[in-house]
Parts: sequence; structure tokens; C-alpha cells
Amino acid sequence: SMGGYGTYLFGLLYPDKFAAGYSTSGAVTQGAWTGVGPDNEACDDDPYDIPEVGNGNLCFIQANNGDANAQLNYRLLDNARHFPLVIHHGTNDELVPVTGVEMFGTRLQELGYRYDLQLFAGYEHYTQAIVDEWRDGTFYLNKFTRPENPRRVTYKVVPALVNALNTVNAEGDNFSFNPDGAYWLDNLTVRNPDPADPDQFGQADITSHAIIEDNVVALPSLADGNIDNPQDPWLSAQGLSPLSHSTPYVRQGQDWQSIGETLPENRFEGDLTRVASLSLDLTRMQLDAESRIDALLRSDGVTLLTLSNPGKNMTVCHNSVGVDIVADGSGQLTLLQGDNFLALLPGAGQDCSNAIAATPPYAGERGITQVAGDFIGAIQSAAGSFLSANTLGFLGDLQLGLQGLIDGFYDLVLGNRHASLAANASEFTTEPDSIGTAPNELLNGYNGRGQVHAGAAVVDMTPDVGYCAGQHCGTTDI
Repeated sequence: SMGGYGTYLFGLLYPDKFAAGYSTSGAVTQGAWTGVGPDNEACDDDPYDIPEVGNGNLCFIQANNGDANAQLNYRLLDNARHFPLVIHHGTNDELVPVTGVEMFGTRLQELGYRYDLQLFAGYEHYTQAIVDEWRDGTFYLNKFTRPENPRRVTYKVVPALVNALNTVNAEGDNFSFNPDGAYWLDNLTVRNPDPADPDQFGQADITSHAIIEDNVVALPSLADGNIDNPQDPWLSAQGLSPLSHSTPYVRQGQDWQSIGETLPENRFEGDLTRVASLSLDLTRMQLDAESRIDALLRSDGVTLLTLSNPGKNMTVCHNSVGVDIVADGSGQLTLLQGDNFLALLPGAGQDCSNAIAATPPYAGERGITQVAGDFIGAIQSAAGSFLSANTLGFLGDLQLGLQGLIDGFYDLVLGNRHASLAANASEFTTEPDSIGTAPNELLNGYNGRGQVHAGAAVVDMTPDVGYCAGQHCGTTDI
């Protein structure tokens, strides 16, 4: 019940503290989740009276003065990459609808994670406690050990859930839970957090290629146990587990099958979604500070990255700018929207001018003429597709958008004495199948296929530095 909720909640908030988790009749939120959503618009409806159930809506049933939507730990399942779950639940559970629990299994399967879900026919909420059979679940737990430094770390923060954890039913106590990372990834904060929006999150998914692990594929679980080992339960299959369960059940699960070891490479890469800041421990990532370290981090916005504890003095190069890190210290740099390439060079004070190519969305050393030429070329290429669709009127819009963009570049670059032609650029995309919106895409920036890199920006380190700094950009949210 709520102990199962705690297994989900704290195991997913702090996955590096546990080897695995076991939930029996476990609640998936404070109250109940029907399994609808949670991103369905109906899930945001105000609670109304449901006869013989209580207050709720299509997605959630409220109970115990909780906030069922905000406290739903389904949204944290991305954090279960190294936290295998065994879940035992009754099909007739009157307090925790089985439909929501089944969604846990579906999501874990989609993620390619390890889990074992057994649904017991006819069981209601308390039947498992009465039947008192736990051998399969404990056997599953005992299969795993807690990894100290896994090769790939996925960590997600949901501000609304953390806020609810600290405030719902607090009864005057001041809680200060602040889950912000696991393993070698730490201090993750969400960009522009909104505790009132349960669907908002920040997530980092990063791989250290220096760590050697088994290459694995996720395969459906068919059976567990070893009939020749008296310490194991007898063979546990789809609906039968002799000496472990006296009643039938339906089972689904997923295991990892090794297909050989990974080869070590002195680099790391990953994706950042709505992350305002995070830090990485280079020693725990097992990166070799005596050799060059390469990195690629893809971000959907501005992110403050802290690299710490390299073990040796190093210089971090990002867009020809170097940041020194002492052996047991840290250094900070700002990542921009798009692909951010880094080079970490052994020793402090290294020359970064030729260490790495400029990171998109930067334009490097291109001048305005070349920028304009790039955009004209893009327009001409798009024109061929548009003409065949008889959309000449839209071409006029594209030309107007192009002219406005070039004029904006001239005004900003030539009119700002602190500007440099060597720095930030925005990414713009023209999509042949979306000519109607292309002018706005050209002016405001858009990530997608067919990217055209262009622009120049101020580098005077004002508070306005960002992917729109010193450029013609219609957004002001950075």
C-alpha cells in the first residue's frame, strides 16, 4: 500500500541508494490513478463528486488530503534505469486500480528497463498479506547489486512532485527534500520551474563512454529461478511458480541480456531537457585526465554546466574559450541551445583556439555577407520545392523574412561597438512542407531538419548572453 508507494517514490528519487525495489499492492500516488493520462487534458480538470468513489476526475481520485496528480510517481520511471522493480498486485484491488499499475509495466517496457510485474487473479488490496507468499519477490531483489558508477545515467526532476513531497500533509513540519541527481550526475535544476505544473520536468541522459559495461538488449522475461539450486525458488514461469505461489497470476517482465562488453573511449555525451544547471564528476565517470577528453551535450536551452574533480589540472575548451579546472576543483561553462562540443585538454592554460570547431548554434568566423549568402541559398533551394506546389505567394513571405533577418543582423552587428563577428549564432530551419510558417522560423529560430546556421552576436558578457544575444530574435525568454 503506502509502503509500496514509498518503494516507488524514494527508489526513483534516489536510485543510487538501492539495488532494486519490491512493491506489493503499492499505491502509485497519494489517492489513486486510473491509468488515463497523465498528459491527458482531462487530468487537469477540477475534482468532482464520483458516486461511491469520492472526489476526482477521469484520471485521478483524491484521498487523504493529497494531490494525486502532483504526487504521481509514474513520471519518475525514467530514473529506474539501474533500479529494477518487482511489482505484485491484485487484479481486483479496490484501493489501487490495477489499470494504473499496468501502465507502470508498459512504461518500463518502453524504456527498455528491467522489471517483473505479476498480477494475481481475483486478489483485492489485502489478499497478498493474507496469502503471505513473498519468495518470488525476494528472489528477484537478491539478483541485483547496486552499481557505483554506471556507464549511462538518466535522471529526471519533477518540480511539482518535489513541492508536493515537501508540503502535502506536512502539518507544520519543514521538509527539505531536494532530489537533484544520482551517481556521478548531481545538482540538476529545472529551467523556469513551475511547481503548479505536474507535467513539467528537467532531465539529463548522459553516457560516459570511458566506463566499461556489458552491452545489453532488453528481452521479455520468460522464466526465473534455477530448479537445481535450493536457494532459488522453483522455476517461475508465466502463470506458475511451484513452492512460491499457490494461486495463478499473469506475468510480464523484461530482463537485460548481455551481448558483449563495451569498448572504452575517453569521451561523454548526452541530452539535456529543460535543465538549468547540473554538475558532472569526471573521476567517477572514469575519464582519463592525462589524455584529451571529448564531449557532446545536446541541450534545448541555456544550461550552466559544472565539471568537477578531474584528478589532474585540465583546460575545458568550448567555442575557442578555455576554462581551467584544478585536479580536485571544478569549472563552469554555459551551454547553449543545440549541440555543444567540448574538448578537455590535459594541463591548465591550454590554447583552445584550434582545439575544437565552433559549437552549433554558433556561426564561427563567418561574416554578414556569407551569412546572407547562406540564407539566400536556402531560399533558392526551398523555392524549387515550393514552385512545384504552386505556392509562389508564400515565397514572397520567405523573401520578406530573409530581408528582415539580414537587416536585423546589420543593425545589431554594425550598431553595437561591443559586438564580435566571431561568436554566437542562432539556428534556423526551413521546412519544405511548412512554407507558411517559414518566415517566423527564420526570425525566431527553430530546431529541426535542414538546418541553416547563421548569425553573429555580442560577446561583452552582459546578462543578456544567450542564444538570442545580439541577434535578430523574436523571443525574449532567455
